[in-house]
Amino acid sequence: MIHHTRSKMASSTSNNGSQPSKAEIARERTLPSISGKNKTRGNCDAKNISIHDRIQQYPGEELSIKDGKLFCLACREIVSTKKSILTTHLASKKHGNGKDKLKKSKLKDQTIMEAFRAADRTQKDSTLPITERAYRLEVVEEFLRAGIPIGKIDMLRSLLEKNGQRLTASAHLGQYISIVLKQEVERIKNELTLPGQTGMTRDVSMIFDGSTRQGEAIAVILRFLDDNWSIIQRLVRIDICSKSVNADDLAQVLNQCLSVDYGVKANSLLAAMRDGASVNQAALDRIAFIFPKMLNVVCFSHTLDNIGNHLVIPTLLEFGSIWIRLFRQSYKAKLLWKDLTGQRIRSYSETRWWSKWEVYKQILLQFGDIERFLIEAEAANVGPQLLPQLQAIFLDPERVINLKLELAITIDVGEHFVKATYYLEGDGPLVLSCYEKLHVVAQACQAPQFPNVRAVAAAIAEENPAQNVAALEQQAKACVQPAIDWFLRKFNVQLYNTVLAFKAARYMCPVSVQWLKPTQHSVEILRHFPFLDDDGIINGLKAELP
Repeated sequence: MIHHTRSKMASSTSNNGSQPSKAEIARERTLPSISGKNKTRGNCDAKNISIHDRIQQYPGEELSIKDGKLFCLACREIVSTKKSILTTHLASKKHGNGKDKLKKSKLKDQTIMEAFRAADRTQKDSTLPITERAYRLEVVEEFLRAGIPIGKIDMLRSLLEKNGQRLTASAHLGQYISIVLKQEVERIKNELTLPGQTGMTRDVSMIFDGSTRQGEAIAVILRFLDDNWSIIQRLVRIDICSKSVNADDLAQVLNQCLSVDYGVKANSLLAAMRDGASVNQAALDRIAFIFPKMLNVVCFSHTLDNIGNHLVIPTLLEFGSIWIRLFRQSYKAKLLWKDLTGQRIRSYSETRWWSKWEVYKQILLQFGDIERFLIEAEAANVGPQLLPQLQAIFLDPERVINLKLELAITIDVGEHFVKATYYLEGDGPLVLSCYEKLHVVAQACQAPQFPNVRAVAAAIAEENPAQNVAALEQQAKACVQPAIDWFLRKFNVQLYNTVLAFKAARYMCPVSVQWLKPTQHSVEILRHFPFLDDDGIINGLKAELP
């Protein structure tokens, strides 16, 4: 009887379709099937020669025996002992790359062992075999490289010990972090050293920044070119301070990092980039006499991002703040918006450039869905404290007009700044193209186009004939004029010399120089780079002109 009742309930549930709908993250997980003939690796072995003899025929190819099969250490796979198949495998690019990686790994292991031999004998595990200590160090290093807390090693210990090496608790493995740090510093110092020139370092540029959200975190990054002219970027220091630092403290951190820790020579620091905080400028002023060839660069991306602070959009700021808080505090609001519109709500991040502008853009594009969302949210009791504040704005016709105009003008003007900001935060040779991006933004500010404003103003006038399209457009433009004026004043006056230096840097691009056609006078502008402010260098460049 009970079994029959349960069967009816299950059948009824299935027929009524009352099972909860699955989220997007839920999916069927099945292993892909393999069709056709497939044989296990190593089953096509030669019958008339032993594995040991085959290994002897190919010395130096990193071959060994594993579970009675021929195993390639470089590729980490079982291979056939048939000569034709094995020869093809050893000649492959994959095998060659694997041998190179294995060689580097052996050199790394040798360096680790040498470090342990020279290390302090008072460490807790100093009596263990060096190979075992080296394995523990390698595990800690890989966890740190992957950004995984070493506390997770305890959960994976049984898996990591399958290699025949014994680990210990993560609390004891923490002592290897200092050794990993020392090795990383030595690796970076070797990268910075010019090959064949004792005591000389490569030319570098420095990027440093700090965060004051919780205490002070100071990060220092070096950029330089290797022997293959590839741009290398290395995090060389990160300090966590209990409180904000002043200019003297920051200057001491920078000088110790460059001069003491990594031995960067006085004439090797060619540029330093930072944001516009006054403490950063003061710190660079204090170390300028140590590094006289340094170009002081204010980060253009930070500067462009600050333009949003000069927009006069009070209604949008009020609405946007409540809107962001509603979806940050209520997951039900996110689900309701997704069900109504089919689109995910854009999230806001305090650390992401122009994140609020991206939220505003979605509000503009889906403005017609907001009123329906507010009605549904009230019925579903979503955000009972914040929802009335949004409804109050929508019940005031004048504030709705202001909101629409401020949204439209913010999106129209912000488009150029957003694209330039994200482009200039890249890791490529931006010195050759930076000026072009800034010039495009400057032109957009001097001859602006407002397609969204025009469309919104026309729609408002159509709904309310008492409104004038031209007056609405002027009202919207007044919201962004202070931001435009600030940008033009910042880049045409305050940062004029820096922008001029980047303008002249285009002459170093073999493509751009063909159409720029530099003159004797334009080459002189390169003196804005302190490391090029030399008569011999400038006269030599002038001599190359056609």
